[in-house]
Amino acid sequence: NANTFISDNGPTIAGSGADPLISGTLYFWEHWGGESHNLSEYQGGYATYNFSGGVAAPSLGTNDPDVGTGGTPTKIPGLYIPVSQGFFIVGETSGTINFNNGQREYKKEQLTGADSSVFVRSSGTTANTSDTSNAIDERMKFRIGFNSINTIHRQLLLTIDGATTTGYDWSYDAITYDNQMDDLYWMIDGQQYTIQGSNTVEPGIVYPLGINTENDGLNTITIDDLENVPDSLDIFIHDLENETYHDLRESDFQFFLAAGNYSNRFELT
Repeated sequence: NANTFISDNGPTIAGSGADPLISGTLYFWEHWGGESHNLSEYQGGYATYNFSGGVAAPSLGTNDPDVGTGGTPTKIPGLYIPVSQGFFIVGETSGTINFNNGQREYKKEQLTGADSSVFVRSSGTTANTSDTSNAIDERMKFRIGFNSINTIHRQLLLTIDGATTTGYDWSYDAITYDNQMDDLYWMIDGQQYTIQGSNTVEPGIVYPLGINTENDGLNTITIDDLENVPDSLDIFIHDLENETYHDLRESDFQFFLAAGNYSNRFELT
């Protein structure tokens, strides 16, 4: 159980302010190229999971959020980590990482649902349909997609949860550790995040976005998916430089950018 593992490596005493052992996010590597055993030449990215939910790894050569590099279905990590599935964590403080039998649960593999169990690196997995014990996640989730000039597809997740804030929240916000040649990320306190948890979607609230591109050209921001989001909620991309708003519910936002980094030009609202 990923949530139990994260909790067991969090602050040692609830409410004490003690530093957690880990960042609260799990990273699952997916490889798409490089043809080398040298780590610096690996090409791929991390599927990511924390208390806000999971997102698939970035992909190359496709704009379809449900299809990964090589034409295989994208794999979003869920609540349960399958046997033999490797993952990375980021240490916050020195100490011993806690693995224990209390974290173990018997769960058949299934590819959908809030409590899914997905082997990220396997290409031949099939969904189990006999297990009907899916947990229901009723939180609003905004899956925002980025399709770049160099055919990178990145998905970001914004989850609305009353336990979070608009600032950084341990185990709900996932820092980006696989910067791509072109990329989109949430900006929180000057740092780049793939997953953000927040407690509000009130009119006027803004979620800053950062973008980097390696080449000049057209890029696109889309709605990949919405979960539990009412149809009446308008979703815009605000371009602060041009002072324009684009309604993502009406169409994708396509825009030209010169190569470079843009950390304070765009925001979701």
